[in-house]
Amino acid sequence: MADAHSLNKRFVPKLGQSVNFLGLGTVELGRDWGIAGTESLHPSEEIAQAVLEAAIDRGFDIIDTASSYQLSEERIGRYIPRNEHNYLLITKPGEHSIKASDPRCKVKSYDHIYCKKPGGIYDFSKAAILNDINISLEKLKVSQLDIVLLHLANETAVEILKKGEALQTLHELKKAGKIRFIGVSVNGDALDLAIKENIDVIEFEYSLINRNNEKYIKLAHDKGMAVIIRGGLGTGLLTSAVAKHLDDPNLPYGNKIRHLMKLVDGNYDKLTQLSLAFLYRNEAISTVIVGADRVFYVDKDIQLLNTFNNNELLDNAIRIADHYPTPEQFTEAMGEYYFNDSVSSN
Repeated sequence: MADAHSLNKRFVPKLGQSVNFLGLGTVELGRDWGIAGTESLHPSEEIAQAVLEAAIDRGFDIIDTASSYQLSEERIGRYIPRNEHNYLLITKPGEHSIKASDPRCKVKSYDHIYCKKPGGIYDFSKAAILNDINISLEKLKVSQLDIVLLHLANETAVEILKKGEALQTLHELKKAGKIRFIGVSVNGDALDLAIKENIDVIEFEYSLINRNNEKYIKLAHDKGMAVIIRGGLGTGLLTSAVAKHLDDPNLPYGNKIRHLMKLVDGNYDKLTQLSLAFLYRNEAISTVIVGADRVFYVDKDIQLLNTFNNNELLDNAIRIADHYPTPEQFTEAMGEYYFNDSVSSN
């Protein structure tokens, strides 16, 4: 069995504890998009339970969810209740899911069918946040949430942060004892504002192919914050999920990915391994969130990271990724590359 305990933990001053480098993202375990099996748009109860329990057994001590992840919070509360297991749970109010509009996404057996990523609506008013928090407390079966992050949309994040109501609401909830730690999940220029605030945790996208947020890692780390990375595997672009898109001239980050694939002789596992090793090399990163809709993918990410031993190859991969321009958009915007019936995207 793969084991994440062997990975070096990173101490986070604002949390007052060390955390494992790998954390589990649960969007695929609850929201009606992403990787899915043949029975529904998200894994069955049995599979979700197995994935959650495997992550805890393997040593993951950060579990990431959100109010918009539909069944995710409920399943976490049911299968790995926080009062029975020692981990930090991240949840995020503010975003609310709109189910996929494509009628094909309502078909149970939908293998090989492209399902349009559903949109989301955002409400960061005090009333909306309080409502989300109360629902999360109920679903997760706890009286206090470990970590709550504002789940900001990149386009409106600066406006929300400048307005101040949302973050002030989190501070009030922290003071009232309903939240232990607070923070923001966002990308781009809004990170400048977020890191200047009195928060404990920052979460954003960063990967081998998109280093646009790189400067914020050190800024947040120097302030003692937990630096949580999402999209570390390019939301699937740095896994075998990209295989059927390699010849697409419109593939985001296409030149980078195609040349990286040449470097690893077409080995997708090696591509994923290099991508994880790239993140692990940066000691200012606290935790990288990896998604999984099967236990196999939990074990695979651990095994790839534990067996990495080629720094020269990693240096070459970084040079290749740096040589080609990085689009301004983040990989999380590339919804079509979330969808593949047999591969986990992180």
